Parts: sequence; C-alpha cells; structure tokens
Amino acid sequence: MISTRPTAGATEPVPGLLVYQTPGRDEWRLTHHSGYALAYCRNQQHAETTARLIADFTDWTRHAADIRGDEEVAGCLDQLRFLISYEASAILPEHHTA
Repeated sequence: MISTRPTAGATEPVPGLLVYQTPGRDEWRLTHHSGYALAYCRNQQHAETTARLIADFTDWTRHAADIRGDEEVAGCLDQLRFLISYEASAILPEHHTA
C-alpha cells in the first residue's frame, strides 16, 4: 500500500475507508483512514462503490498495522485485489502510473 494524505474533503462511505479527489487531478482515491491508498478510481461514485464492495473484507477501522499483521487478511489478499481490480475496475496503487 502507498501512503497518502487525505484532503479535507474526504468522505467515509464505509467505516475506516475514505474517498477523496486527488488534488489537481481528475482521479479519486480510496484509502484506509491511516492514509494508505487501496485504489485509484474514475470518480467519486466509482470510489464509493469500490469501498462498499470491499467493506466486509475486514474491519477497516482497525489500525493499518493490525490489518497487515492479520493472518486471515494476509491469506485473502488475492481476493481483495480481485474485488478491487476486476469487480470494481479500479486501479491498484502498485500498478498506477503518474
């Protein structure tokens, strides 16, 4: 995950997940409340839909280190990536080009 800083205009469509527009760009980000980017999206609706799609994956209100250290989450990362990149058609941060 890539750490980013949410802007003041961020919304929280799912507890622990924030959606905001990247400053100076048309792109929208879906991030963990700690600032770690989970997906880059086309618009606000796309980002909010992606958040709802992954809402039940884990308790996103937990600290990022707790989520990263959770063996159950680690065993399902391929499923999370699938939900974000295939089902939601969002771009995973590690595949994003500036």
